[in-house]
Amino acid sequence: MPCKRAVRIAVSQFPVSADVRANGRWIRRCLARAAREGADLLQTPETSLSGYAAHAIDDWADFDWGALAEETDAACACARDHGIWLALGSSHYLSRRDKPTNCLYLISDRGRVVDRYDKRYCTGGDLKMYTAGDHPVTWTLKGFRFGMLICYDGCFPRLYEAYERAGVEIMIHSFYNAGHARPDCLDQIGPAWVQVRAADHAMWVFASNASHRHSCWPSMVGAPDGTAPLRLARHRPGVGTYEVTAVVPPDPKTGWMHMAHNRARHRRGALHNGRPSRCRRALDRRCGAGGPELTASGGSRRR
Repeated sequence: MPCKRAVRIAVSQFPVSADVRANGRWIRRCLARAAREGADLLQTPETSLSGYAAHAIDDWADFDWGALAEETDAACACARDHGIWLALGSSHYLSRRDKPTNCLYLISDRGRVVDRYDKRYCTGGDLKMYTAGDHPVTWTLKGFRFGMLICYDGCFPRLYEAYERAGVEIMIHSFYNAGHARPDCLDQIGPAWVQVRAADHAMWVFASNASHRHSCWPSMVGAPDGTAPLRLARHRPGVGTYEVTAVVPPDPKTGWMHMAHNRARHRRGALHNGRPSRCRRALDRRCGAGGPELTASGGSRRR
């Protein structure tokens, strides 16, 4: 008999800044809101607690790591008090010689850091301030397999492909596409990434983005059929909760899965499906149009 699964995930957005204390207050408010809405997990934007170095931090030597540690502990305690998991965007200290990583802490509903994802593909600006990561992160919650990515990682489909092979069904992909002086290409690329990656890899993609102007796009959810069933209001702080339900085995009538019946073939390297014809008119790509009355030479019969 099919087994029904359900998990409620909240995406959040707020004006991520260089003020770690202010960021911490925003995160705790979002946790409380997500808990009221019955969410099992809250996702925050990229570097939502520490602030994003490319926009908010000039030199790590002046950064208050003590304040970040205290606010991280406060976020863990808040997650525990509300009984909710937390995917927390931040920066992870390594050593005096090494730049920190741009990370997502996975915090359990008991308030413990159980894993950490470090952004693997960093932009040129990122690499001036961050150390790149080298590992995926997966876990299971409410019967669903989850994975993690951060912003620019989304440009590289093989990261999604590897997670797909690992059985990931829900991707927690956090972004910082905000604080720009004016609209740019990310206004269109960001939402497209979310929806296309979801469709191409048959997963749900939860994407939290920062909200202060100019925010290129709002936090949103991409569905496996390529639609976007949830989008928050652009430029404004908020929390949105979406419930993912699934029946095992999956019901093909629940949506149009545009790659479902060809995904395995494509992954093996095939560049077409079906069985192409080897007849003369199929192999001769310069022959003209015609029908059953074709002449022996392959051209159309003149009248």
